[in-house]
Amino acid sequence: MEYLMQRVHCALAGTLALSLLLQGCSVTDSENVKTAGISAAIEVVSTSSDPNAQAHVSASLQSGSGINGTDLKLTGGDRLYVTADGQKIPLSESSSPIGTTYEAWVSSSSTHTEYIIGFEREEDTSAPSSTVMLPEPFDIQSMAKETYGFDEDVDLNWSPSGDNKVSILYTFDCRTESGDNRMFGGLRPSVDDDGHYAMDLSDVIPDGEDPVTACDADVAIQRTQKGQLDPNFGEGGSIKGVQKRTVTFDVS
Repeated sequence: MEYLMQRVHCALAGTLALSLLLQGCSVTDSENVKTAGISAAIEVVSTSSDPNAQAHVSASLQSGSGINGTDLKLTGGDRLYVTADGQKIPLSESSSPIGTTYEAWVSSSSTHTEYIIGFEREEDTSAPSSTVMLPEPFDIQSMAKETYGFDEDVDLNWSPSGDNKVSILYTFDCRTESGDNRMFGGLRPSVDDDGHYAMDLSDVIPDGEDPVTACDADVAIQRTQKGQLDPNFGEGGSIKGVQKRTVTFDVS
């Protein structure tokens, strides 16, 4: 959770056009860091229930771990790749306000596919076998309407339900009476996967001296399954498969 909040902090800095020279947002060359001193954050994300749809693979490496970690840029022959369904695909650097991330697309979102993410090194110990599979897919039911009032609940419904938990990530891009833009966001990390969640808009859009008049809302439901991180990452980290479904609506 600390690592996630650090990257959200960096993202907000980019959104607000502030300096990205925040603690935990600096970058160093990977060739200068031993694998024993590296942590990894790896995700395989599917946004569709179609097993033939593409899955998105992303990986970030850090020197150290937690909020004080430093992002690594692959140098000196270091490289990341994903192997799935007999294909080996390199991960490419993606410019992003949240830090240094590497990504690739795989032509399968099947729950039977094993994704193997490898970190290959020429000068130090590799970490070739971080593995994960996707959790069971689900679909969000159509929203009751497109526009909600600030004092309403938004009913989110999905099926099939599951036995564990889902997380709900939300962002609201809002306008105020004075004409300014304000952004609100949050994470509900542990919601029962029972197929229903009621979001109280008055709880997630705070009041202020400059009242909000309208918002564009983006809400994602995520079902997550942990994988097995290669033990050669001496600072640990995480690898997970995610089924992610998103809905958008207006608030006014």
